Amino acid sequence: MEADVNPIAVVFIITALTFIGCDRVLTHEPKASDLTGTYYLTADSEKFLINHKGYKSLPKSLIELRSDYSISVHALPDCATNGFGKSEGIFLTGDGKWRIEKDFNGYELTLDIHKGGSLEEGG
Repeated sequence: MEADVNPIAVVFIITALTFIGCDRVLTHEPKASDLTGTYYLTADSEKFLINHKGYKSLPKSLIELRSDYSISVHALPDCATNGFGKSEGIFLTGDGKWRIEKDFNGYELTLDIHKGGSLEEGG
């Protein structure tokens, strides 16, 4: 016994699954004004860095995104930059520019760090 397949139902199911899996692709671009400001580590982040990443103490870490698309990074824990979360117990500083770029899953913040700080130069 063969089942009748409604081609419209098949198209609807495929379309619905596509949109469910790609809901972030339809995300609206954030405004720069929504992102500008100064960001600090939370108390939970500080505890995690001391208890699980081996930092003995933490200086005041901050990232400042300005409306002119400049960025300043002060005392960023090095475990945030190497892709593996490995810590050497040092803190990095740098200045540069930031921009919002579209990626497959929505939008990302891209940095272009200038020469002169302890953060790696480039993007």
